[in-house]
Amino acid sequence: MSRKTKRVKSIIDEYKFIDEGPNEDSIKGQRFSLQVKNPSLFTKTSNFQKIEIYQTKSHGKALILDGVVQLTEFDEFAYHEMLAHVPLFTIQGNKKIKVLLIGAGDGGVLREILKHDSVSFIIFV
Repeated sequence: MSRKTKRVKSIIDEYKFIDEGPNEDSIKGQRFSLQVKNPSLFTKTSNFQKIEIYQTKSHGKALILDGVVQLTEFDEFAYHEMLAHVPLFTIQGNKKIKVLLIGAGDGGVLREILKHDSVSFIIFV
């Protein structure tokens, strides 16, 4: 076995794949996989869901709830920016507004809302 082959093998052994789908809730013909480092960085089962955080090979850290990928460091901005900026860019003039943010426990939407000078107050529930 060549030196190069041994190095590749050790990288592959360090990561495993987590797969989402197919299941009764998934879109037919769709499957999503991330290569993750084992063991998980965090695993806990709350009264409501199983929470896992993994270090992935290509997407940074990934948050998985009940076995479903919620977001990764690589692409979370797309989701949070759309939720925050689209409604806030509809504010006309120099009007100051208050924002009620319900949920959004990862803080990404809150981070994006704070970028708007028109927001004077945020209630985060």
